Amino acid sequence: MIAVVATDKNNGIGINNQLLCHLPDDLKHFKKLTLNNVVVMGRKTYESIGKALPQRINVVLTTNKDIAISDAEVFNNIQDVLSVIPQKYPDKKIIIIGGEQIYRLFYPYLKEIHRTLIHHSFNADAFFPDFENDFDLVNSVFHPKDEKHLYDFEFQHWKRK
Repeated sequence: MIAVVATDKNNGIGINNQLLCHLPDDLKHFKKLTLNNVVVMGRKTYESIGKALPQRINVVLTTNKDIAISDAEVFNNIQDVLSVIPQKYPDKKIIIIGGEQIYRLFYPYLKEIHRTLIHHSFNADAFFPDFENDFDLVNSVFHPKDEKHLYDFEFQHWKRK
């Protein structure tokens, strides 16, 4: 199980159910990592995106038992996701894409984290768990700010110790 996340220097991931900033290269990186796989998200993340992500199997985890989403599979507890999805899609990677509660729920099961570290501190209200003690950094690629990106950032790949 893999998490894909963009954080600021304080592990902030969002504010008011939105991303912290717009980084076009990060969105391309996200698409490359998640395409043709299973993406697991919470209801609020699904609503912030506004629709299912194309060319991916979309899974929404919510406590709302009355919700029906036509373009996603809906689950009401983590155990159902953990038991059903790997059996139903054995050849697909399961990628956790947020938000905060979903990252925390799946944290014990994560084997890898693909993190985009934004070299800035935002006024975030949602955070990724502190993970550096449980994972080793195996690769990092720095991207300086430019005309399309207001902040320096880096793509990091972490693996559980």
